Amino acid sequence: MSKKVKIGLYFFLGLIAFGSILKLFGYEPERPKKEEVKQVVNQKKKQKKKEDSIPVSFNVAELKEENVEEVNKVLGEPISNEKARWKYYGTEEYIEDGCFENVYKKDEFEVEVFFIENKAARIAITPQEKMDIKKDSKKFLKRLGLPTGSIYSETSLVRAWEYLGGLYTVTIGTVNQESDEINYMYIIVDEKYR
Repeated sequence: MSKKVKIGLYFFLGLIAFGSILKLFGYEPERPKKEEVKQVVNQKKKQKKKEDSIPVSFNVAELKEENVEEVNKVLGEPISNEKARWKYYGTEEYIEDGCFENVYKKDEFEVEVFFIENKAARIAITPQEKMDIKKDSKKFLKRLGLPTGSIYSETSLVRAWEYLGGLYTVTIGTVNQESDEINYMYIIVDEKYR
């Protein structure tokens, strides 16, 4: 037997002996009681059930690159609309034909959909109820039919996800550094609309 193996064996036997001596003198490591474990498990189950019971207002990912008729089927008639223009990333020429912005009111959300070449390309959503960026981001995502994936970028003002629910980027943010209140969700549905 090599010297290293012998040292390792003696060390292991020493640990066992030390543990036996501690038990002999009545020392037992603190372990959570069954009731405490059950309580923690039940709390986690309640939290999961609460998250699963969040009603979905609409699935925002279903709006991706849809035409205005399909968007209207989901969100209803727009409360306002405005002509717009767009310039694709890396180009110099503006497109005006088929570029416009519709504003909708859906449940407790104001939804602005920017159409590029008659397709829903960028979406801004403003919650009408007060939501906290740290506590309610997951709830906000779930209300809009999105999964609660891993955040790829986070500051005190913004939380951002990439490729969440098939969307290029999803950003939730606040405009006031003094407050954690969510002011908007901004979505770019595909990389070509960045």
